[in-house]
Order: sequence, then structure tokens, then C-alpha cells
Amino acid sequence: MNQRNFGLDLLRSISIFLVFMSHLHLIFPPDGRMQQISMFFSVIDGVTIFFVLSGFLVGYRLIELFNNPALVTNGGLSVFLISRWCKTLPSYYVILFLLLLLRRQYISENNIPIEAYAFFIQNFNTNHPAFFEEAWSLSVEEWFYLTVPLLLTLLIKVFNCSVRTSFLIICVAVLSISHLTRFFLSQGIDTVSFWDFGMAIRGRVIARIDAPIYGAVFAYYYYYYPLHFKKNRFKSLLICGLLLVIQLMVTLSVYTTIDLKNSVIGEHRTLCVFFGFFYFDIAQACAAFCIPWLFYIGIRWRLTKAAVTFVSKVSYSIYLVHSSLVIGACLPFISYHYFGSMYFGGGHKLLLLSTYLALVTITTLLLYYFVEMPFFRAKKRWMKRLKDAS
Repeated sequence: MNQRNFGLDLLRSISIFLVFMSHLHLIFPPDGRMQQISMFFSVIDGVTIFFVLSGFLVGYRLIELFNNPALVTNGGLSVFLISRWCKTLPSYYVILFLLLLLRRQYISENNIPIEAYAFFIQNFNTNHPAFFEEAWSLSVEEWFYLTVPLLLTLLIKVFNCSVRTSFLIICVAVLSISHLTRFFLSQGIDTVSFWDFGMAIRGRVIARIDAPIYGAVFAYYYYYYPLHFKKNRFKSLLICGLLLVIQLMVTLSVYTTIDLKNSVIGEHRTLCVFFGFFYFDIAQACAAFCIPWLFYIGIRWRLTKAAVTFVSKVSYSIYLVHSSLVIGACLPFISYHYFGSMYFGGGHKLLLLSTYLALVTITTLLLYYFVEMPFFRAKKRWMKRLKDAS
């Protein structure tokens, strides 16, 4: 998997589209039609798709790396970590720094633990603070990048386990820990609304680090059983479709049964426990089972392929800028200074949407071309030096 795969790029593009659309309601007045349209896209969690796809790609590279002992011995693990961190950390710290400047009063008034953001521990086993809220998912990703290769090294070097056995042990262990965490959280919370309950489980690293593991399991399947992986791709698609239907039914059941903002979860204990323990499994498995089919699809239309590939490449930048930076910092400034309100009311809704799209596009391109791409080129040079030194 050294070359770009159109199906996986398409999946990444779909996931960022779902995330983007699910947050659109934040820029419009409450209880409007745009709220309903935006919430419709939140039924399928785009962030979960990101997690699973990342687990598949990273899991495959780790299996490939550890099956070549010479690469591991000669700095291959360092190359892997540098490669991941050059992709994720520079842009993250740039946006974090900008938000520190733009929202410093909010940070001081609410005692936001900024030092925790630097090391991705702000939501390790606590609710994520109401600042730079997208960072909750980046914490999950970074802990996955760090934990899995270190555990692989431990099991292989210290306990002399094979790569296959070590990888499966790690998958089972992480899945067990996350499920136990979600179970105890769902049992121990009674006095908050269902919305707060869902956020408490959804946004903690230790409760959600199993999401990339679903993708890693399919990476194991692809690496060790490539023929079966390809042969059974249509069966996987059918399973994905079935799981998607179940996911939609569960979500609609929750939305129609519970007042998310006001209902106390003690009134709906059984449904809450089910949601906390199984819902994420359904969503994660649904995303994982679509990978075998998407992996082998192609497209003849060059423009469509180029557009999907480009959106996939800039998806991380879109994710970082679209909410906390643009919605949380830039749009309020424009609204207050030019329209005297938090929202663009009445006939200004189209203007608001156009302004929002323009700001997201500009900030995405600036972040991608002036931060991501320079570090991408630097990464190639650093990796070459590491290989030459080894």
C-alpha cells in the first residue's frame, strides 16, 4: 500500500464531508431548518470512519514493519513515528497556537488546561474541555500511534512472541479495556442528560481507542489473507449495509425516545447502557466492513478521481480549521463587528454560509500548503537520513 488507493481516498472524503455537514448547524440560529439538515448528517459519525481508516493504514504498516526485523533494528520504528508525527503534529500545534491567541480570555476564564493539550492528555480518561473540541479525536489517534508499536516491541522483544500473535493480543487487550471502560462509565453516570452522557463516553481516549483497532483487525486480515480479503469483499459490503441499517435504527430510536438535552439518563438506563456499550461497536464495524469493497474499486473519470484525491489530502486541514477556528473564533468576530449579532439573521443566512465556506477554504489551503506540505517534504529528507545512517 505504498501508492494512493482511490477507494480509501473516497472513504476519507466521505468522512470529512459528514463531519463538516454535521457541524454546519453551529453557525445558524437554533431550531431552524438548517439545524435539522445538519443533524441528519450526524447520524453517521464521520470521525469514527476516520479512526477505522487510520487503524487500517497504520496497522498494515506496523505489521509490514515488524515482519522485517532488519527494518525495526535499523531505525524503522523511528521512521514510522516521524512519518506519522510530521503529518499530524505541526498543523495541530499551529491551530492550537492560533486558538490560544484568539481565545485567550475564554481560556483564562474557564481554566482550560493548555499544557494537557500539548501532550494529548486533556481527555485521556476525563471529559474533553470545551475548547478546541476537535482535539479529542486527535488524542485518540496519537495514543494509538504510540501505544500499538510500543506494545508490539515489548511482546516481540521481551516475550518472544511472533508478530501475528503479538498483534492479535494487542487488539484483544485494547478492545477489552475500551469496552470495560465504556461499561463502567455507562453504569456510573445517572444525573446528567443523555447528551452529556454520550459526550462523556465518546470523547475519552481510553473509551474510544478501540475504534482504530477495528481498522487494524482488517489490516491483519488483508496482510495475512489477501486472497480471502479480496474474494469476500462483496460479502463484507453486505455486512456493512446490514450494520448501517442497524446503526440508523438505533440512532433514530434514541432520537425519538429521548430528549437529548433534558432527559436524565437514569430515566432510560437500559437504552443508555446499550448505547454506551454497543453503539460504537456497530458504527466501527460498519466502517471496517466497507474497506474490503472500497479497496478494490476504481474510477475512469480523471477529474472525479483528482477531486476525491485532493479532498482526501486536505481532509486533515479541513478538520482542524472548520469548527473551533472558523466557527468558534473567526465567524463570531465578523458577526459582532459587521452585523451586531452572533448570527447572521434573516436574509443574511446565504451570506453567512458563503462567508463560512470561503473562510474554511482559505484557512484549509493556507494550512495545507504552508504547514503540511513543507513538513511532508522535510519528512522525506529526515527519513532518508535515518535510513542512510542505519
